[in-house]
Amino acid sequence: MEQKIDTALIVRNSFALLQANLRATLVAMLTLVAVATAADTIGSEGAGLNLAIGIGTMFAQYAVTRGALRSAGLLDAEGRAGRAGAFALATILSSLGIAIGFVFLILPGIYLWARWSMVAPLTVGEGMSSNQAMRESWSRTQSLVAPISAALLLLSVPLLLFVGTVFFYPDYGPVPIGLALLSNLLIYTAQALIWHAAVAIHQLTRSPSNDLEQVFA
Repeated sequence: MEQKIDTALIVRNSFALLQANLRATLVAMLTLVAVATAADTIGSEGAGLNLAIGIGTMFAQYAVTRGALRSAGLLDAEGRAGRAGAFALATILSSLGIAIGFVFLILPGIYLWARWSMVAPLTVGEGMSSNQAMRESWSRTQSLVAPISAALLLLSVPLLLFVGTVFFYPDYGPVPIGLALLSNLLIYTAQALIWHAAVAIHQLTRSPSNDLEQVFA
């Protein structure tokens, strides 16, 4: 009997993957929190850290995704050249499209987020090019937009809490260290959950033929 993929299943699998990949996730998340908090508390003088944080976040996503895929037995392309470049390009392209969707209207952004939710695990785990990963993610999520969107929004709750902390930021100057630390913990907790959700969606929508191909490869 085919397993029904719903929001609850995606969320449960996301937390299960996070638990299995907890050590690598904590190392990546706490490093990003520390650097981002330092940048916030320094104020305008720490603006130069923003580029480093952006690049560091991409490296962290790659490492966390790779760890989650390995724990799930889905790291089929380990050692294959070009995965990091494909991951970076696919992540940038899909993020730009999603961001544009959010700028114009919220719903198109959520829709595109759901449709391209798997580009990271597909490039890292399957070794797909950026174009292949975006097409494959679009194809696999066609009938699952609603449960995937709901799962992603639920796992993004820490980001909503972060928005609440922004109202307490000073108009000028550095952010108090306690407030900066709380804000960044909320941001990167949501990021970690979303990264694992991408792997969970990939795992749940993966065709059994993919596993057979690996057995007889």
